[in-house]
Amino acid sequence: MALTTRRVMWDVAGSRHEVQLVDIAGVRPSGFGAKPKLELDALDLTLVNGVIATIPIESGGPLVGLHSVIINVVARNRAAPI
Repeated sequence: MALTTRRVMWDVAGSRHEVQLVDIAGVRPSGFGAKPKLELDALDLTLVNGVIATIPIESGGPLVGLHSVIINVVARNRAAPI
């Protein structure tokens, strides 16, 4: 998984995925409310077109940290002048 100021990229079973941050409408842990917090191991990115992209990530600190970073980078990019 890699995160830049413009996009997030990840690999699942040898298949590379990429999402532009400006295309992210929301982010939340996958299974939030249905699983105990310590078992959450993926983030769901809701894109502006309604598609949900799921990023697998280690549970605990890495998931919480990435969730926070994506929220902040997306908000900052939206607030920046073009």
